[in-house]
Amino acid sequence: MKNNYNKYKDWFENKELKHQVQNFDGFKTLDKIKHYSSYLESPRFDESVHYSKIKSRLNTKPSKNIWLKIAAVLIIALSVGLTSFYLNSRTLTAKVASTPTFTLPDNSEVTLAANSTIKYNNLKWKFKRSVSLTGEAYFKVSKGSSFVVQTELGQVEVLGTKFNVKHYNDAFKVTCYEGRVKVSAKNQIQFITAQEEVVLSNQNLVKSKRNLSKQPLWVNHKLKFDSVLFNEISKKLKQFYEVDVTLKTESNKKFTGVLPTTDLNKALEIISQVYHLKVNKIGDKSYIFVTNDENK
Repeated sequence: MKNNYNKYKDWFENKELKHQVQNFDGFKTLDKIKHYSSYLESPRFDESVHYSKIKSRLNTKPSKNIWLKIAAVLIIALSVGLTSFYLNSRTLTAKVASTPTFTLPDNSEVTLAANSTIKYNNLKWKFKRSVSLTGEAYFKVSKGSSFVVQTELGQVEVLGTKFNVKHYNDAFKVTCYEGRVKVSAKNQIQFITAQEEVVLSNQNLVKSKRNLSKQPLWVNHKLKFDSVLFNEISKKLKQFYEVDVTLKTESNKKFTGVLPTTDLNKALEIISQVYHLKVNKIGDKSYIFVTNDENK
């Protein structure tokens, strides 16, 4: 045992071995670490002090930066929502001298008169069947939840029916061809059924009985006039053909008849025959009716 001890003692005290170790790569670095680490002290941890700091932070009100971040998140969420809403907005328009028919998401149908427009949101349609109308339109509504037509002057609400809504400037008229229709305007409500219509007159909703065909004549490309002045004819020709039609000499004669909405020359010819006037073209989209004497 003693011999083994002396053997190892001699090995550790071997000068050549010490020299090899001291010249080993990294020995000097390790020796410096050993030397300087002896001067280091481990940090003291005071539990009560750190607990007080944490509690103080929890009781501190959120800084302005936090509120700004929250506001930014809300603005982004709102922007995404609005973008989705507008991307799902639909606009349907009828051009001049056209009466197109469109199918809505619930398979309801709408036929637009010339120069008329409806708008609706495809995303919200499953929850609310609602359209906004400018001009005139004939609706065939599939049965289901409430179907609403909004105009600037009034609102129409149905469940499943056929009806016509006209809204031009200050004119507002609703005609029912089938089913039952609820009309609201100027804080008034009227219910109408087939062969009835409601007109907004002098700020009042006035209901009346009508002898109606199965659908509006304009849907079949015809315009019906019942004892109207020339001014009313001129408005309709402007709507369907985008032309200006005037009388050189004012007339109080009233017109009753039917005009086509797809043949301007034919419409002008009928007016000439009724008024016994001659029509002259005075511009690209302008016409004037004159007497034979005025035409000389």
